[in-house]
Amino acid sequence: MHKNRLSFFILLFGFWLVLTHAFNAQHLLTGLIISVFLAWFWGESVQLLPENLPHPKLYLKFLVYLFALLGEIISSNIQVAKILLAGKTKINPKFVVFQPNLATRWGRILLANSITITPGTVTIDVNPDTDQFVVHAISQDLADSVHNSKLIKMIQELETYRGNK
Repeated sequence: MHKNRLSFFILLFGFWLVLTHAFNAQHLLTGLIISVFLAWFWGESVQLLPENLPHPKLYLKFLVYLFALLGEIISSNIQVAKILLAGKTKINPKFVVFQPNLATRWGRILLANSITITPGTVTIDVNPDTDQFVVHAISQDLADSVHNSKLIKMIQELETYRGNK
């Protein structure tokens, strides 16, 4: 199977998974059949796409990133809930300035949005010239977690992925 056709199939099936409301055998099998049929039917058109499309393994690495982001969101939700409900930890807002050494614009955008959708942190500024991020966090623990985030390393790996790993 041509790489572009496989990429097209993965995109179609991923889109189906986003649209479906149930993850039972019937819905998954229907999406799989429709995606295979469309990838086969439009296969000749897909062959006209340029060869430098992202490698299908990159989609899997991005999916792993999304699950890691979900874990960070859940962890931050718990931390913020403890701060607000327990009242033991005082809200101690901090500004964090750091350079994650990301090579691409989309990598910086992905990190800035990931920080912002994580509870308790907001990306205030990203300087594209110096790669410097300014982030507001509501506690010292959340400020430290921004610095030491595993998401930064995952984005760096996504930026450098060429499909030969």
